[in-house]
Amino acid sequence: MIREMLGSTSLNEAEDYFRALKSYQVDPAQDFQRVKGRIGLMASITYAQMFFTNQNTYKRLRRELDLHQRESNPLNQQFDVLIVLPPRGTLNKRALENFRKQSLGLSMSAGFAHVSHAQLNSDRVLHGAHRLLKLVAEKKSANRKLIIVSYSYGSAFVRAMLDQCQADEISHVKGWVNLSGLIFGSPLFDCSDKRGLLSRTSAAQRTFSSEQRYFLRPLQTHHLKVVHFLGMKNSESLSRREYRERERLRAWGPNDGVVCFSRYQKLEQPVVPLGDQGHLLNLAYFSSTFVRTLSSIVSTIPMAPVHSTLGASHLSLS
Repeated sequence: MIREMLGSTSLNEAEDYFRALKSYQVDPAQDFQRVKGRIGLMASITYAQMFFTNQNTYKRLRRELDLHQRESNPLNQQFDVLIVLPPRGTLNKRALENFRKQSLGLSMSAGFAHVSHAQLNSDRVLHGAHRLLKLVAEKKSANRKLIIVSYSYGSAFVRAMLDQCQADEISHVKGWVNLSGLIFGSPLFDCSDKRGLLSRTSAAQRTFSSEQRYFLRPLQTHHLKVVHFLGMKNSESLSRREYRERERLRAWGPNDGVVCFSRYQKLEQPVVPLGDQGHLLNLAYFSSTFVRTLSSIVSTIPMAPVHSTLGASHLSLS
């Protein structure tokens, strides 16, 4: 009813697309926040997608994934996968459990030696990062090669760990896959650790926001191969108040360990924009892309063709 009163959704989407395209053709490297202020939230999301998909790092990743189009990598048997989940209470419980099952199942189906998950339930980023480093050290003591996958606010722990550790401490870690959202902020975060009388935000949501100072320096990867999956879709469930709050946000909580829009534009690693995904990512829509990314971290060129046990992806990189 409301959409009918406001006009055709498809027409609005077309107008957003052409506003984004025109802005991109004028200047393909504009600051995202300024673009949002000029052409609006939805059009600026489309602009950001155009930006990321035209980066050379993204194009190189596509070529690598083409080598894994119908096969997982036999070398995966030599690697473990550790999935870092966000603390309890920061995301919808059912959505988080769905992601946990999906990520574990897909990683195991790709033939990795051992797949496990860690939910570092700390309200402080540095505390969680230190706990994560202990788990990573256990893998090194066991002489295991490792790939880290992190989701949403769990990525803040990984980012802080990379900033705090020495290169030799993670010499056995091959890569990091960062799955995050949203590109233009989350209404769950207000960049303050103070709790109001009627506030329903969790302690982690408050303190993570106030700890953005830990992510102001450039991302330190220690020469790991890093791929960022970034949800781009605006949530249709936002209230009018939440939508207005998101319109004025200049940074979001460190759910991706990068924080500022400009820093995403300056990343040296590929960013895969997920146009049909919001902050509650559903791996079912890009399952093949996710698994092939893990396999490409192990080795760009597979040893020999092996029939994949995975079904076709619902979302390609095209």
